[in-house]
Amino acid sequence: MTRPLYVSLLLSLSLSLSLSCIARVEDAKDQAKVDAKDDATTDAKDDAKLDAQDDAKVGAKDDTQDDAKDDTQDDGKDDEKVDAKDDAESLDGTWLASAAELGGEKFPDEVTKSIKLVLGEGKYTVTVGANPDTGTVTLDPTKEPKSLDITGTEGPNTGKTILAIYEKTDDTLRICYDLSGAARPTEFKTAKGTQLFLVTYSREQP
Repeated sequence: MTRPLYVSLLLSLSLSLSLSCIARVEDAKDQAKVDAKDDATTDAKDDAKLDAQDDAKVGAKDDTQDDAKDDTQDDGKDDEKVDAKDDAESLDGTWLASAAELGGEKFPDEVTKSIKLVLGEGKYTVTVGANPDTGTVTLDPTKEPKSLDITGTEGPNTGKTILAIYEKTDDTLRICYDLSGAARPTEFKTAKGTQLFLVTYSREQP
């Protein structure tokens, strides 16, 4: 084989090898791009899945907290209703006045002894001598002091709402009314020049 021909074959072979290598490199690059794209897609899917799971956990946690809060509020309201009912039932019965004062002045004993209060089923009847006054009563034992509202339906206080506070110890009941209806008393005492009316009752024994 002559030298020129030999050189020509070598150059041709080298060129073929170079083109083959270039092709392989390009294929490798393309494959790398595909793999990178696939990896990016997979990572994005995984991230999206994790974000969705995290969002679901946060949502579930928030729902649980909201449910717990709602349950607590509902329980609190139920407890208040139970307290009011229990208090009302504990006050049901007939009460006889043992002491009374109006506007800082004590009632005479004969007047005090003629006062009788009957409570039951959300209603009241107060009798002073032979003069009855009847109406509805609403209690709120959650206040401090406990509050009591009476609204007259028959008698001298018909159509009037009188604000009061009360406390009960065993068979003794104290109620302080503001007969003017202007404001609720804040303590169990009266003062001259006011229409604050304080009565101490004892439960009537069978």
